[in-house]
Amino acid sequence: MNFLAQLLPQIWDIFADKHLFNAVDEDGDYSPSHHVAEMVGFLGLPPLSFIERNRETRNVFTDDGKWLAAGGITVSATSLEEIEENLSGKNQELFLQFIRSMLQWEPERRKTARELLDDPWLNSTSHS
Repeated sequence: MNFLAQLLPQIWDIFADKHLFNAVDEDGDYSPSHHVAEMVGFLGLPPLSFIERNRETRNVFTDDGKWLAAGGITVSATSLEEIEENLSGKNQELFLQFIRSMLQWEPERRKTARELLDDPWLNSTSHS
């Protein structure tokens, strides 16, 4: 995972005042499988190329890219619009575009740090 992908949850946590991913099992312990399930809920199923190159995803998807629901873990489809409560209108739209530009299955599809610095949301005059 690259640096920007690691930064995304912290950006969300600070700005939205809640976690983007909880990624915990029934005992409250971190669970990679729960984390991937939450990602599928936001992003949909990953491309097969991503599944094939990632050890953890190979454990939770079939060879043809379907969710295994291993251990009874289900995927709840949700959207960023449903959980972001602090912004509205154009400001929310720009913020969510900024988040989505980093929230990508494939690292090569994520914006670079340079591109993020030029993002319309970061360069807008109002963030409230």
